[in-house]
Amino acid sequence: MRRRHSLGFTLIELLMAVAIGAIALTLALPNFIDAIRSSRVTGAANEFIASVSLARSEAIRSGHPGYMCASSNGSSCGGEWNDGWLVWSDLNGNAVADADERPRRTDQIRDLSLVATAVGGDARTLIFDGRGRLRDGRRDFVLKSTPCRAGANQLRTFELSSTGQVTMQRDKCP
Repeated sequence: MRRRHSLGFTLIELLMAVAIGAIALTLALPNFIDAIRSSRVTGAANEFIASVSLARSEAIRSGHPGYMCASSNGSSCGGEWNDGWLVWSDLNGNAVADADERPRRTDQIRDLSLVATAVGGDARTLIFDGRGRLRDGRRDFVLKSTPCRAGANQLRTFELSSTGQVTMQRDKCP
């Protein structure tokens, strides 16, 4: 007598496999989304710190003020930090990014919130002198994912001291 082996699945086995897969996906998806958002925040934090360092080093290198400002269009100051920012060296001292002072760096962020507060001066503009010091006092920045799920590691706080040094802390969303 010959025995037949079946390589197929029964309907019940197939439904069980689909149900187990759906449960696993339901449990893993929120953590995966949080990981993606945390990665975006980390990337934007690194870009922000690199831009601050560039503005400071340009001021030291050139002896002219180094600027970093909130920019909505990538070519002039204006807007909020969420829109992006612009870095340039002010060679003619008019506090405007002119055509001959081509921007050294422009960045934009998406799905993130970057808010600044100023201890002195304008919170939307950073100006470094020839010694790399920040004019107009300290600035504090908060960068977070939008939305920021409570308890998720998607919040960064920056303190930019008057000496031009940036310190960053990783925090969880409230």
